[in-house]
Amino acid sequence: MEIENSELLIADEPIETNIEFLAGQAKEEKVSVLGHVFKSIFVEIPKDFFAGIGNFFKRYFTHYAESFKFFNRPSLKVHPFDKKDFKENTQHSFEIALIFTAVLLFFIKQNWIPVDKELQEQYGNDIMQMFMEFAIFLIFAVAYSALIVLSVLSGRFIRSVFKVNVTRSESDILFAYLNNSFFSVSALLAFFFRCSMQYEQIKDTPAENSIIGFCLVLSFILTAWWSIKFARLNQLSMMRRLIFYIVSISWFTILFGLGMSAICLFIIGS
Repeated sequence: MEIENSELLIADEPIETNIEFLAGQAKEEKVSVLGHVFKSIFVEIPKDFFAGIGNFFKRYFTHYAESFKFFNRPSLKVHPFDKKDFKENTQHSFEIALIFTAVLLFFIKQNWIPVDKELQEQYGNDIMQMFMEFAIFLIFAVAYSALIVLSVLSGRFIRSVFKVNVTRSESDILFAYLNNSFFSVSALLAFFFRCSMQYEQIKDTPAENSIIGFCLVLSFILTAWWSIKFARLNQLSMMRRLIFYIVSISWFTILFGLGMSAICLFIIGS
């Protein structure tokens, strides 16, 4: 069967197949098969390997950059959120929490971070580690689900009461982004806290209350930042804007501040 040249083109570029070697034989040309083999092993494989690692870290650096961009520009009509998929954002938020947890478990097994011997022995058992990883996954899933439901319902309430000019679907996506941003920040904060302390060390000490206070203050700052930008972008009237600030900042500071505190203390105690 004759193979048309058009079948070997993608975006006007020829596909690299074995046909080029067969064509070379037909013309009695010498084709460097070994050269291609060694190039594939010693050049292409390392290149793809390191590119894959780079893209892996780039994905999550980009996720955090976009999370903070969202606090500053909470709208689906501005870049980059006009062309982003909120489902992908949700997936990355949850993946980050699981990745940080896996890294912490490795650190615990290596005794690189503060940990009591009993807990280290538990994680040293492969079956116990698998059970704990599954339990942590379930706890994260429940925490995330509860936060995003409350966040989306809060968004619907704000849309209805303050007459925000967005559709219901757009509102749900906006407040899903808000929850994802806080969840990602919580995971990062919990990771750094756990690397420097273990719950038994701070239990019933001022440090425990300090962590809760820090989470509430950080939540207040981020919520106030988001609320101011959200009100401006949606052109709320001055009176509605003031009431919106009071309701939004108070509620989301409590919701995400306590959620952030719970996540941090749970990870510190793990």
